[in-house]
Order: sequence, then structure tokens, then C-alpha cells
Amino acid sequence: RFSYVFLYDSDSGTHTSTEITTGVLKLQTAQSSGTWVSAARDSDTTITQAYLVVVGETLTGAAYQVSADDGFSYQAIQNKERITFSATGKKLRIKVTLSDTNCQINSLAVLYK
Repeated sequence: RFSYVFLYDSDSGTHTSTEITTGVLKLQTAQSSGTWVSAARDSDTTITQAYLVVVGETLTGAAYQVSADDGFSYQAIQNKERITFSATGKKLRIKVTLSDTNCQINSLAVLYK
């Protein structure tokens, strides 16, 4: 029903050893791991499911988690996977953990209902 899309054409979210530059999310120079967390997306209805689509390079160097309750609890999700939330809510957040210096994410989208 709804989507939360990141094209990484501008800086957003909260970074820990990551950066958004030249249209990609990646690790900062000389870092071996890092985390990016999106801002919360408000929903008028309770979020019960999510589907993730990620485009980029060396995506095996990234792990993804989603939260429907504003980041209080996260659930792991894989690229092109649908999950049902065990903790529902009305504020969607996405967390990306990078662990490979070659990993670059060009775009990320979470479809949710």
C-alpha cells in the first residue's frame, strides 16, 4: 500500500561511520563497519508487513533491519523479502549495517502495509 524510498541524492538519517556521497550510501574512508538509520516515517494506520528492495554494489556487505515502532524493536529483513512485524506500530524506520568497504547502496525502498 505504501512505500518509503531512499535515492541517496541528499544526506538523510543518522550515520555511524557511514556517509551519503555522490548518490550512494557507503562506509566512510578507513572504516570497516558502520550503521545508517533512517528518519521515522509516520503512518496513519498500523504497519504490519514490510518488503525490502535494495539496488547497489557488493550488497552482501550489508545487513538490513526494519522497525514499525519507531526503532524500539527491529526485525531482520533480506533484500526482496517480505516480513510480518511481531511488534507493530505507526512509525517505520530502516537500519542498514555495512561491513564491506566495497558495499555501496544506490537506492533502498521499503514497501509496507
